Amino acid sequence: MLGPSLLVAPSFVPETELSEYYLPAGKWTSFFDPSRVVDGPIWMKEKVNLDDIALWVREGSALALGPAGIDRPDYSYAKGIELRIYEVKTGSDSEVDIPSGAGIGISGSINIKSDGRVVRAHFDAKALDVLSLKLYKGGQMFEGQSTGGNAGSLEVNIA
Repeated sequence: MLGPSLLVAPSFVPETELSEYYLPAGKWTSFFDPSRVVDGPIWMKEKVNLDDIALWVREGSALALGPAGIDRPDYSYAKGIELRIYEVKTGSDSEVDIPSGAGIGISGSINIKSDGRVVRAHFDAKALDVLSLKLYKGGQMFEGQSTGGNAGSLEVNIA
């Protein structure tokens, strides 16, 4: 496990052999192919190219990704955020802190709420530049819409 949200399973076998790894209980979505959703616990057996890696996201996780094309670790973490939410549960209420990049400081937080039909993400638009919200549920992706206002807000309708 890489933190509470990601399971990384590197492969060290030849490409002609099957890699085997374990996904714990819960629903898991492939990071690189979000149409793949698996219910654990399960032992996975699959061919993994040596230059690839199996990377799975636990249900209920929210990942804040930096802008595409950044090839260095010292960019502004508060700008160009793509928020990805995986298999959110009805009634959930969670928060994602965005680091400042300077020590242990936080630039801001994104609050995520789901009522089963709509998932909303609220944040301080002066502190954070959230470009997009993507929700992955049941192998499908739903894109968020801005709801405007001073306090930033994005929402996704899933029903």
